Amino acid sequence: MLLKSPATRWSSTYPKDIELVVSQVEELRTGCLLAYAVIRGDEAEHLAVAMEICQELLKGKDVFQKYVLPAIDKKVVDLVGHHFQIHPVERVYLQPGTITKTPVEKSNINTIVKPLSSLNLKA
Repeated sequence: MLLKSPATRWSSTYPKDIELVVSQVEELRTGCLLAYAVIRGDEAEHLAVAMEICQELLKGKDVFQKYVLPAIDKKVVDLVGHHFQIHPVERVYLQPGTITKTPVEKSNINTIVKPLSSLNLKA
């Protein structure tokens, strides 16, 4: 999958490159994230990232939603922005075990993200 921006400042970014950078966020499960394109109302492709949160961070729901999730989200946005000069318009934070690590599953993001929209961990 190739992500293309309507902006002229960058020509192409590959999901694997974005996933490699986002994997630096220690609060995310290693190898359990996906970068993909979403089409918005302007019919242009925009960057989206789905990531699994480490289980130990999910213990206190109030603390997680008020402090931990915003901090993780800021790290993700800042890292991607710094490395690629783009920002993911959609960031989906998932419970552990949601994303299968096999390349076959990674090829169809819709089978993973759409059914999980009810988890309410979207930032």
